[in-house]
Amino acid sequence: MSPDAIDKLIFLIVALCFIVCFLTFWKNSVVVCWSEYTHDAQGNVLTYKDSTGYWYEYTRDASGNELTYKNSIGYWHEYTRDASGNELTYKDSTRIRRGFD
Repeated sequence: MSPDAIDKLIFLIVALCFIVCFLTFWKNSVVVCWSEYTHDAQGNVLTYKDSTGYWYEYTRDASGNELTYKNSIGYWHEYTRDASGNELTYKDSTRIRRGFD
């Protein structure tokens, strides 16, 4: 067998191993990965969590407007709203913003 043919054979073996490893990982990921949601009566997402440990949650007013959000990596934000649901103030884990017209 020529050196060039050996190089091609090694390349094909490595490529095949990569494909088998990828498909095995993908198959196992599909089997063990999951996500779960909860919703309010209006169909808005209230909570989410998945098999990696990531989660987030919302609170909403009676009209379904978002009031707060927080997640598993420490980010959060919150709104204050008037009776019509208009945003009055917003603050989050990185900055504060207020006074919308």
